[in-house]
Amino acid sequence: MDNKMMYTAVFEPAPHGGFDAHIEEVPKVTAQGAKIAAIKEDLLGKLAAYQKVAVENIALKISVRVDINF
Repeated sequence: MDNKMMYTAVFEPAPHGGFDAHIEEVPKVTAQGAKIAAIKEDLLGKLAAYQKVAVENIALKISVRVDINF
């Protein structure tokens, strides 16, 4: 991952099932779906287009957020 731009992909369970996701540093970049791997690829493509860089120059750190009720 040398010389790659690092971003955080935040995944949250969606009320309708599956996941809603966004890039923490660029909240306008979002994706939804049932499988994290497919959503990750979608986010990478959208982020690369938004930032006008090649997908190969981007690295994503995955963060999954869930609510825990006690």
